[in-house]
Amino acid sequence: MKKAFTLIELLIVITIIGILAALIFINLSSARKKAQNVQIKSDMAAMSKALEIAKIDGTIQPVLAKAVNDNANDWSNINKWLDIAGKKFIQRLPKQPLKNTYYYIKISSGGDYGLITPLVISEVDGAKYWCIKDGQAFGINDTWGNAVATCLP
Repeated sequence: MKKAFTLIELLIVITIIGILAALIFINLSSARKKAQNVQIKSDMAAMSKALEIAKIDGTIQPVLAKAVNDNANDWSNINKWLDIAGKKFIQRLPKQPLKNTYYYIKISSGGDYGLITPLVISEVDGAKYWCIKDGQAFGINDTWGNAVATCLP
């Protein structure tokens, strides 16, 4: 007599495999969103460093609150600012991972600046927005309007 799996046994195994696959997919999705938050913070840190260098060099220019994306060639001309060696402060303007969302910048006439953008997922402390104000990075858990008022000079 041949030994074979019954239909019930096969269905149970397939169900268990499906549940495990769903759990793995959920964990990978969460990890992807956390990685996008890290990308946002890294891009903003690079922009902040470029602004700090321009501030030291005296080449920083005032900019009203403006959206930054990879097509914004006029964004405070930061993509054209050069250091003493003639190299660009920032090689490429960053692209926000969220669709229809941008990095926002404002530079005051005194050279104070603020960068703000929404995060992909809220941080553990509840922060929904990431801000860098004059080199200091912090998360903000408030409405967009209040976050902008807190972050931009």
